[in-house]
Amino acid sequence: MKLVLGVFDYPPHPYHSKYVDDTWVYSDIDPRNEKIEKIDARDIPYREIEAIYASHLLEHIKDSQGTLKHWYDCLKDGGYVQINVPDIEWALDNMMAINAGDEPLSPFYNNIDRCRDILVGACTTPYDRHLSWFNETKLRYQLKKAGFKSIKITKEYEAHDMGCLIAYAKR
Repeated sequence: MKLVLGVFDYPPHPYHSKYVDDTWVYSDIDPRNEKIEKIDARDIPYREIEAIYASHLLEHIKDSQGTLKHWYDCLKDGGYVQINVPDIEWALDNMMAINAGDEPLSPFYNNIDRCRDILVGACTTPYDRHLSWFNETKLRYQLKKAGFKSIKITKEYEAHDMGCLIAYAKR
C-alpha cells in the first residue's frame, strides 16, 4: 500500500502528480470526497506500508517528532516517506523583504497579512492551524531521530507559491 496523508480534496492539485498517482490510497482526517479514506495521520491504522506522501500536513501537527516516528513504524523495511512542508526561513526572508520595501519572493505572499498564513495557517477549519515550523536543519534532525535513513532534503519554490522543503527518507 502507498498512502497519501492529508489530501484534503480529490483530485489533489496537479503538482502532486509527479509524486503520486491513482494507485495510491488518498486519506484525510476530514475527507470531502468518497474517494478519500478517513485517517488521522497521527494514528495510521496500517502497517507494512510501502510509501507515505504528506504534502503540507506535518506543519499542522503539534507533535511532529512523534508523528514521524509513528510513520517510520508503519512503513515496511525499505519503505519511504516523501514530505513537503513550508520553509520557515523562506517565509521570514520574504517578510523581511516586504518590510524593507523590496520585491516579495512570491506573487501571492506579497504582503505581511498573507505571509502570516504561512506562519499560523489559514485557520479556516479546526485542522488548519500551523503547530510546527521547519527549516532544513530541524526537518533533517526529526527524520533522523525517528529512525529514517538516506535522508534527502531539497528547497523548492512550488505550487503553493512559496518556498518549501521536500524531504525523501527511507526506513
